[in-house]
Amino acid sequence: MSHNQDHQDWTTVTFKKPKVNTKKTNITYTQPKLKYDDNNQEIIKVYKLSSQEITDFTRMRNELKLTRADLAKKLCCQPNDIDYLETGKASNSGIGGKYKNYLKREYDKLSKTI
Repeated sequence: MSHNQDHQDWTTVTFKKPKVNTKKTNITYTQPKLKYDDNNQEIIKVYKLSSQEITDFTRMRNELKLTRADLAKKLCCQPNDIDYLETGKASNSGIGGKYKNYLKREYDKLSKTI
């Protein structure tokens, strides 16, 4: 009895996952995103604390035992953004509101535990 192997296909089959496009597009802005008012005039949001706010928020941060770098990590921003706010320089990073809200919220929690 002879064995006929013509009915078998011996070609190699390789299973691979389909490649997903992992190339990320890097978008670089040469200017901050600009917003326009009703008269089509550019509006650039700049945030600056008053001298009294600087004193108050720096005191709160110190009482919470946070360094500027620690606070920057918690707010997901760069330490120099915190430096700009606390030295009275204008910052257009948009973290001014986060900065104030976070310190007020954490300071209120600390006050309630004392």
